[in-house]
Amino acid sequence: MFKVMLITKPLVPPFNDSAKVLPRLLMEACPQQRFHVLGAAHQKIDLANVRVEDFVFDAEHGALTGWQKLRLFLRLLKPDEMAAYHFFFAPNPLSSLMSSLAMHMRGTLPSVQTVCSSPKSFSGVKRWLFADETVVLSDDTLAKMQAEGVKHVRRIYPAVKAPARIEETPEVTRRRLGWPEEAVVALYAGDLEFSNAAETLMASLPEALKNPRLHVALAVRDKTERTQALRRGLKRRIRQAGLETRVSWVDEQTSMWPVLQASDVLVLNPDTLYAKMDLPLVLLEAMALGKPSIISDCAPMSEAYGDAEAGLRVTPGRPARLAEALTALAEDAGLRERLGTVAAQVARERFSLERLGRETAALYAEIAERPR
Repeated sequence: MFKVMLITKPLVPPFNDSAKVLPRLLMEACPQQRFHVLGAAHQKIDLANVRVEDFVFDAEHGALTGWQKLRLFLRLLKPDEMAAYHFFFAPNPLSSLMSSLAMHMRGTLPSVQTVCSSPKSFSGVKRWLFADETVVLSDDTLAKMQAEGVKHVRRIYPAVKAPARIEETPEVTRRRLGWPEEAVVALYAGDLEFSNAAETLMASLPEALKNPRLHVALAVRDKTERTQALRRGLKRRIRQAGLETRVSWVDEQTSMWPVLQASDVLVLNPDTLYAKMDLPLVLLEAMALGKPSIISDCAPMSEAYGDAEAGLRVTPGRPARLAEALTALAEDAGLRERLGTVAAQVARERFSLERLGRETAALYAEIAERPR
């Protein structure tokens, strides 16, 4: 077996971070490879081709202390039987410098760097890409990397895999979350901090909620104090507008699968995907479940549908357009079903484990044979 060391965030629950979910899916997609991951002695990954090395992370936040960074640097220098090292993190000066130095000191060991979320600016990005091959998740990011002179870069789309069975039924999930039983639930699962998506959604509600069947739910993680403050502000505005019974909030979940299964429409309409995966994980999961989505008609998010009619596209920052899309899907069950059926087909074909495994295996074989 071709042995690969994955350098990632701690691969422990909750799996609500693309930088943790993507390597987990990659290991499942490549059963012919042997993967080593850094974790904790008690950590279990139920894949026969994975070995967990004992390495104590701050598993709750996925962060490294100064001492842990030093330990990681020393681990990268440790002689082993790895055929390649595969890093999962966005380009940044400190991590790139440490990894680049370690790989240089190791000599001819092949390396890959997957950029899970694009940098805020691509200017000068080339100097923070240290590996033999850089992997990006969209054609849009690929083009921007190449425009900056990055040569050894390729696009490999992420994968999505719906669970064979979701333990909680949609009816139980709706009761647990307090959603009206007969409502058409539009789930917003974006951020509050970096994009204008939540503001656009708020501005669309007076018109969209004229449809009495529509209910809007917001699922937002409180990543920072600023996010918490923004959430409190939105709750206050919803209360002042008298929309408390029509708009609800979803607390952080250990898994989004039951929530997505219980919803009818996903809303993801940002003007920027900074700090998120190029093709957001929650969007791919909704598609895999056959849920129609309303997304921004801009790159790289628009690549999720390709040329297929797998959902509705809106111009970011246009509340009237978003209200029209919400109304159309709330009023037309047939439209929701047609778009959802196409979305599931696109997810199976465009974002399959088989495709991820095939393209990743080809990458490993290529860098192993590349002259050094």
